[in-house]
Amino acid sequence: FWLQLHTGMDLEKAWVLDGRKSRGVLVVSLGERRVELQPGEAVDLGGGQLRYDRLTTWMGYRVFYDPTIQWMFFISIAGVLGLTHYFWQRLNLQPWMAEDSAQTAQTAQTKTRGSAS
Repeated sequence: FWLQLHTGMDLEKAWVLDGRKSRGVLVVSLGERRVELQPGEAVDLGGGQLRYDRLTTWMGYRVFYDPTIQWMFFISIAGVLGLTHYFWQRLNLQPWMAEDSAQTAQTAQTKTRGSAS
């Protein structure tokens, strides 16, 4: 689906969002078949019917590219890594070692044997 809009507006000048002054044709592509629907028209599809009643208020967007977006992403990643390093040092977190986990398992077995007696 896509909509061909006929607004009569100049994109370089200021404009007011008003659906009453706009006309549109709904273009439907069904494989090789292409149908243009005016308001009030309908087309039969495989599982039902598509009816184009009217064009109501719409919004226009202008898409642009911001060249600084990549730099902001990398700077934010550096900030997250810096905060991670800071809090890692501040909280003195130590990675688990194989020796520590073996000692913990041995202590748990000793406590289990002691409570079973």
